[in-house]
Amino acid sequence: LKHEMNLLESLTDGATSLVFVTGKDGRILRANKPVLEFFRRDDVVGKSYSDLLPIEMAVQWQAHDSEVHQLNRGKEYVESMMVDGNRRWLQFSRMPLRYHDNTLVGIGCVGTDITGRRKTEEELEHLRQNLDDILLQRTREVERERRQFDDIIQHALDAIITIDGGGLVEADAQQVALNLAQVQVDVHQLRTLLAEASVESLKSARKLAAEP
Repeated sequence: LKHEMNLLESLTDGATSLVFVTGKDGRILRANKPVLEFFRRDDVVGKSYSDLLPIEMAVQWQAHDSEVHQLNRGKEYVESMMVDGNRRWLQFSRMPLRYHDNTLVGIGCVGTDITGRRKTEEELEHLRQNLDDILLQRTREVERERRQFDDIIQHALDAIITIDGGGLVEADAQQVALNLAQVQVDVHQLRTLLAEASVESLKSARKLAAEP
């Protein structure tokens, strides 16, 4: 186990990740420098979670260790805590550590500060919600303007027609139908007048032809 923990520490030497190992009694057996810096301690070996964390957080961390022990496999957790008045997010990978004979020694833990990523995700989600709200508001405004325009067209005294880019009529005022009907009446009257004029002209021509 000592060899494995030394190897673990050497692999993480100089890394920013928190690396520590807790024993079956819940006390820390080994920890790297970032752990000391995180807890602002010169040494954490022999300390339990309750010695380093608020009681609620300590109970939660211990419950996670117990879960990994029962599952007998590694598992990731995301923890949120207040540090110097600021909220920080940490992603921990916990795994059971065993002797060669499979006897449990403790729980190994590697933690990474993901505060920056978490804030970025929250900002992106906030922007997405704002965009959704803006799009919904604009859609409602366009629909309201469309209804107002349709109402103006339908009640207009002038013959108004709206045509789309393809040349199709999108909307027309009621006056359009009335005007078209009036045009049809005028055309009919014109045809009648022309027919009557033709008859009168024909009569006059016949009358002139019959005179000596």
